[in-house]
Amino acid sequence: MIGSSPGDVASDASQAASGRDTARRLGRSLVALGHLDPVLVVADNASIAAFAPAWAESFDEVGWLHRVRLFTAGRASDGH
Repeated sequence: MIGSSPGDVASDASQAASGRDTARRLGRSLVALGHLDPVLVVADNASIAAFAPAWAESFDEVGWLHRVRLFTAGRASDGH
């Protein structure tokens, strides 16, 4: 990253890994709270790029149907 110190880059990488781990546990967490499928995830491009595989893994693990939609300019669309 431009203008980042080495510590910032390491911190960003650690946060990204932590976020993916959290996304992988999402299905189990929602089941524990009593939620049922199907699931609609509405997110921006960066979040979809970073987390869509982890969301898919998480929801597949608990047997849930899910869809991911792109949120742009104040509205959701079929972005992914």
